[in-house]
Amino acid sequence: MDLLAAHALSGCDSVSYPFGKGKIKAINLVLNSEVTLKEFVNRVVKEEAWIEEGLSFLSKLYEGRGMTSLANLRCSIFSKKKTHPR
Repeated sequence: MDLLAAHALSGCDSVSYPFGKGKIKAINLVLNSEVTLKEFVNRVVKEEAWIEEGLSFLSKLYEGRGMTSLANLRCSIFSKKKTHPR
């Protein structure tokens, strides 16, 4: 079931995809047990658990380590971009 959630979170016909990250990397995260997405198939889970698990997935997908919020993840990704002096 984790693979279905990884497929949906990494982009499919009805949702956008994480920029620059393909399905293979996303699915390998699940197959290598680096991240679990069990809460996405749980029908009685609270929204906070989905958010926490989704953040963990995206953090691992982009950074390889856990982040505390999407804002921190975005800031980290942005700060890694190199600027070219003119």
